[in-house]
Amino acid sequence: MEKQWSWPSLSTIEAHERDSKTSTEKFHLNPREAFLILGKDGADLRDLSIKYNAHIEYQQNPLALLATGPTGSLKKLAAHIEHLRATMSEEIFEVPMHESIQSHVLRRISRISGAFTQDFGPGKIRVSFNGSDPRAAGIARRLSARAVSEGSYANKPQLFFHLPPSVASSSPVPVATTYPNIYSLYPFLSPRDLPWTAGASGVFRLRRVEEWFGTGASENLNKTGGLVMGRGHTITLQQQDVDLRELLRVQPAPGTSRTVVASVGHVLLTSPPAQQMNIVPPLSGNFKLPQLLEWMTGRPKPALFIPSVPLSVLEAQPSHHQMLHRLVYHAVGGDDSRNTIKVELDLQEPFHSTCWLGQSAKLDMMIPDRPADIQFTIFDSRVLDSPQYPPMIEDYITSLRSFLSYQVREATQPETPLTFEHEGLTYVLHSNSSVRQNTQQLEATDTPSLQVVTESVLDLDADQKSTSCQVICNDLDSEDTWKSFMSVCDEITTATAPVMSTPAQDSTPIE
Repeated sequence: MEKQWSWPSLSTIEAHERDSKTSTEKFHLNPREAFLILGKDGADLRDLSIKYNAHIEYQQNPLALLATGPTGSLKKLAAHIEHLRATMSEEIFEVPMHESIQSHVLRRISRISGAFTQDFGPGKIRVSFNGSDPRAAGIARRLSARAVSEGSYANKPQLFFHLPPSVASSSPVPVATTYPNIYSLYPFLSPRDLPWTAGASGVFRLRRVEEWFGTGASENLNKTGGLVMGRGHTITLQQQDVDLRELLRVQPAPGTSRTVVASVGHVLLTSPPAQQMNIVPPLSGNFKLPQLLEWMTGRPKPALFIPSVPLSVLEAQPSHHQMLHRLVYHAVGGDDSRNTIKVELDLQEPFHSTCWLGQSAKLDMMIPDRPADIQFTIFDSRVLDSPQYPPMIEDYITSLRSFLSYQVREATQPETPLTFEHEGLTYVLHSNSSVRQNTQQLEATDTPSLQVVTESVLDLDADQKSTSCQVICNDLDSEDTWKSFMSVCDEITTATAPVMSTPAQDSTPIE
């Protein structure tokens, strides 16, 4: 009868009834299983619940999934979890220079890459990933190396302060003891995500305490003369007065040409990592500058620079547009970490590439009397001919050109070189990005040695976007060029409010 009428058998009916009954089952997990099964920040938990028609609760102590639903669905869920466990892979990655990576940075790497990273002893991390997603392990490796490169980069930015003139420049009294204004740390809300290595629960900018509805809330360039007139003071953390132009004109390395880039943005101080945002500054109250400098001298954590684009530059008409793929490598180990290799590939045919070899240095200049600060980057470099490229870079550029031009239909996107040797030094990847660059035409940039560019940058590993405005100067010896350089810096740091530029999603990513 069952065969003739195609009725289900009694055993099938009984099995269906058993599977339809509601039951509860607990699946115990270890940390890597919990991360890989639940996905980034638990994003896959809801999908699992919908797919298997069960209510799934994540329990932290001990780590487990508590699932409630039809027995049949729970059996399928159990099979899915066992399959994921069976296909999980892991590898041990030796970090360059055998440096350790802070736990909050490892957690950030895990969330970005989708691979679970753990400290595995001195100079090693364990990378666990789903076998179906080996790319996640590659991203975790690159981010780990980049974290070490940034953390051990000996050429960390030096910190300076610019103060408008308050006494006659010929006064023998130290400026730090005569400057009358008071300052405080104010919470800062960035329109973009903070750098993924920041690991801060809050960021704060040093600003002058003023009556915000008055006319003296910001530096008046007509009275002070700004940077271009040179009447103000640039001082160090040790309260020493220095000459900004001489700082930027330090003797360049032999056989190189010097480029100085002024990036507008904000130099920020950070609070320690925490689970929740914090708007209480690490130093509360109002202080004269000497007290602040003394406090900052004892801080082990360096300041953080966040680039931005002022309104005056956004409204300027771009004269040139370019799409680039950019790689930056830093040498690791001792004083050699100033050595830098920068590679740029034009993303328009014929995909021309340029490789610079040189040394770089950064200077952060806080300007608490203005809406924005400046970071100066000094790059002494020479352009390498194609045969002089590091072999791994040359192979990567060749493979990438082939991929972008569809010369080989089956070609896959090459993986960015993580580390390589060149002229006896070990270089580690520092940044891997896609860049949309516009050259802006401003009134003060009519000299050929000066240009203003805005960049929308997509970090291809961390999947973070940022925007920046840069003033590029190639001739500090010319008096006219220097004055134009400082004039533009005055303009971009005294705009009423730095704003976000056009979102970078139309940057042509490599990936």
